[in-house]
Amino acid sequence: MNISVSYEHINLLLILLGLAVIIHFLVLRTTRKRTLYFSNYALLERILGRKVLHQNYPALALRMIIIILLILAISDFKLVLDLDVASFDYVIAVDTSPSMSMNFRNITAITMDFLDSMPKETRVGLVTFSKESYIQSTLTQDYSRIKRGIFNLTVGVPPGTAIGKGLLTSSNVLDESLKLNRTIILITDGNIEEELAAGLNKSLDSIRAKNISVFVMGINNTEYSSDYELPSRLRTEDVNGSVSVYGPVLDEETLMLIANQTNGQYYEITDKNSMEDAFKSIILLQRQEIMLDARSYVLVLLALLIFIEWGLGATKFKTLP
Repeated sequence: MNISVSYEHINLLLILLGLAVIIHFLVLRTTRKRTLYFSNYALLERILGRKVLHQNYPALALRMIIIILLILAISDFKLVLDLDVASFDYVIAVDTSPSMSMNFRNITAITMDFLDSMPKETRVGLVTFSKESYIQSTLTQDYSRIKRGIFNLTVGVPPGTAIGKGLLTSSNVLDESLKLNRTIILITDGNIEEELAAGLNKSLDSIRAKNISVFVMGINNTEYSSDYELPSRLRTEDVNGSVSVYGPVLDEETLMLIANQTNGQYYEITDKNSMEDAFKSIILLQRQEIMLDARSYVLVLLALLIFIEWGLGATKFKTLP
């Protein structure tokens, strides 16, 4: 953990600390003179069982800490936390719309390789979506279960790319996570149909409220389409005999928006290597800096120490007369 603090008020801090020390010893000196007026001063100390006049260094130290915290509270004081990947929980959200068929084999293989690089402390869930979204697995450390789920995935009909539903379902899976960092890995090659786009803003609002990041992989790969034999279920034929194929139409602008609004990142996937690099980039987050505004915590501690300092004034640190 690192500490980030602005030095804007450093001069004020030094002045206040110096004044605190000077005032403390001036008060001690004045008090010492007053005690000379007590003719039974030695008797008073024997009755109380302690010195009436002492240097009171603990109170001085406490007041100096209070001054330091006060300056920190009005400064840009932040805590920078280094989190490793074990502090993350992931949900992999995979688009299973028909257009994903031509690249699906490579996507599932690389995704399973990604799981092999994860530490065992990290939990992973699996969600699929096309026109609807489905939970294939809740968060688990049993990666073999996730691999089986990925291996058994198939593209489906009817066509559709309900990214909003997929994100909302994924965020609901992450609700059971108590970790500070929760991440959705969204894998899709399509765009959002107008009738399915209405829920996207609602999904993004929910994700931001839960501090969930979304890393988006936009599959923009036609490398295998020329020699890929499209299954018959992915073709439709109208009454005139014309055939329609469910091909990908990547909406990169929307996918970038999703990543940017959730503190994630967008990756354009054009081949197997770029997808492997994207997963490696996500794994590199095993040392990630999270910056927290610590001023509210400082104010709470400051209030607590002020009450303690008042309490010390009513104990043996109280100076007589």
